[in-house]
Amino acid sequence: MRDMFVRQIFATAVSFGGSVVLARVLNPSEFGTYAIATFAVNIFMVLGDLGLGAAFIQNSKSPDDKYLQISFTIQLVLVTTVVALTWMLAPWIVGFYSSVSPQTVWLIRVMSFLLYLPVLRSGSTIQLERSLRYRPIAWSEGIGISLYQIIAVICALKGLGVWSFVFATLVSGLTGLVIVYRSAPWPVGLCFDWCEIRRVLRQGISFQSAALLDVFSQWAIPAIAGTLAGPTAVGYLGLALANAKRPLFLAESVTRVSFPHFSRLRTDIGELHNAINDYLVGLLWVMFAWTGLLWTSGSPLVMLIYSAK
Repeated sequence: MRDMFVRQIFATAVSFGGSVVLARVLNPSEFGTYAIATFAVNIFMVLGDLGLGAAFIQNSKSPDDKYLQISFTIQLVLVTTVVALTWMLAPWIVGFYSSVSPQTVWLIRVMSFLLYLPVLRSGSTIQLERSLRYRPIAWSEGIGISLYQIIAVICALKGLGVWSFVFATLVSGLTGLVIVYRSAPWPVGLCFDWCEIRRVLRQGISFQSAALLDVFSQWAIPAIAGTLAGPTAVGYLGLALANAKRPLFLAESVTRVSFPHFSRLRTDIGELHNAINDYLVGLLWVMFAWTGLLWTSGSPLVMLIYSAK
């Protein structure tokens, strides 16, 4: 748990520093174009990983190699379908945004291939989270975030514009994949046991409904502001939302740590209640403090850190 919190503090500092440099180098419209392209790719990934990761983590029985291969097969088929749809429908999607550049079509198509990275690392991540081995995950994400910011800044300074985010995502994703796979290797392969696939899907989808609400909330800015006001408005709103939601990044790390922990406490309701209460109270204090800081000092901080642009 300590490793994940240290990673989150480190990642927040690095991300903030990188975002300051990028906000000064890139135009808001470039941030907005990237957000629109990300939305266009992820719109087909509304079901995410179909809840398979959460189902395997909560299950009382450790997933064997066959189950990991079944999960990999399901996600690989899903992502390949999404990539095919994205390549075909990218021009049609971009048509809804009158002020984006023509290169956005190819930006969306290239970004769709990045969806394979989380699929390839899912088997290792499931094993590590289930066994509460968070140090390799913390290392992979900490190094990945650092590489992302460094490469994005270098590419932006070289004049690559919105493509800076794509190169940064590719390099950081591959690096994180290598780290977690070396820590928790598994026989990558396909498994088409249809009876087991149906059973695994039934378990996973029951965990996915809650995640859908979070996905839909993230779509509001690129879907509505993007079509009505263009990529520049999306860039401003996205930057504001990212800073407003920084405490939620801590909550995400806490959730990842606490979910396997809570699963172990299912048989002790009293202890489970106390653990959940402690997590919630701690997170609420952090969120209240951050909200107070933004309300009292938001405007001068924006001018000081991000400049008038």
